[in-house]
Amino acid sequence: MPLLVFPLPSRFDGRTQYKEAREWLQKFAEELDPFYQDWLPKDLTSLNVIEQTKLPYIPYFSFGEKLPVEIEGTSDPESLGHAYDVAARLIAVDFHKVTVISLFIEYELNNILKKIEKELDLENLMNE
Repeated sequence: MPLLVFPLPSRFDGRTQYKEAREWLQKFAEELDPFYQDWLPKDLTSLNVIEQTKLPYIPYFSFGEKLPVEIEGTSDPESLGHAYDVAARLIAVDFHKVTVISLFIEYELNNILKKIEKELDLENLMNE
């Protein structure tokens, strides 16, 4: 079995410089694509995986030995704990169920969007 490489961009801050962040994600996808080809299903691109596995930069965790998973949990898709959880799941299944993990993340995001939409509908009803 060949050695599998899992590129994991870290300290990624895509909030303040959105356009530049998108350019870097694209650059990562192009340059690191050969490493993904050994294990990535045909229906996903390296960009899909990078977007879901990049480790966000959270200044609070820059110093000391604070554990993001312990402090903030893993449910928030924008959290460092969530990013570590996704990476750990990929490693735990030896990269064999990437599509399942991708669908799991998509399911989580859809649930969050539904909650937001519900809250917005409630606000609109209250304001009428």
